[in-house]
Amino acid sequence: ILSEGLLYISTTEKDKALLEEDDVSVIDFDSGKQLSGLKPTSEILMHQKIFETRKDIKTIIHAHPFYSTIFSVVDEPLKINLVSEAAIFLKKINYVDYTIPGSEKLANLVAKAIVDSDVLILKNHGVLAVGKNCIDCFHKIEVLDKKFKKRKTKDIINKFTHTVGIIYSQPERVVLLFNKIQAKYFITNPWHQNYKVLK
Repeated sequence: ILSEGLLYISTTEKDKALLEEDDVSVIDFDSGKQLSGLKPTSEILMHQKIFETRKDIKTIIHAHPFYSTIFSVVDEPLKINLVSEAAIFLKKINYVDYTIPGSEKLANLVAKAIVDSDVLILKNHGVLAVGKNCIDCFHKIEVLDKKFKKRKTKDIINKFTHTVGIIYSQPERVVLLFNKIQAKYFITNPWHQNYKVLK
């Protein structure tokens, strides 16, 4: 989440399903200085590049939902114009070639791909959605994964030979946590005034 010049991002030090408000890393966007929370994700550069590119968004969710990640590995694109829900909420999906997670190269590729799309499939990696808030992003990812789930998943899984270690479901609890923070501090009590008080 980006608000009032501060970036609020998940940590690399704790399972996302166990995150509490105090764990969220708070970064001064301009200086890159960490103000509070645990160590930020190793993919922070990717998030920073996206916010620099897309001035119209406030939130990014990067996740590894099961079906979408499988399809990202076996190179089976989704035709969103065949399903009305996907066409309405996803509009356009861009694909980003695989490169090392957390690298500057990936950050640059993602920044280029996000210019004209709110949803990206990161090859052999996962998915990414941008939007006005957490629920907006989560809904886009949910719609995306449901559409992939309806495909001939059995045949796709049989083709799947990549390590399953990169595949796990993004806990809905994480989205709800960040949505709570966004609603509580960015609407009624801007966090830039008391970012250390997360109660």
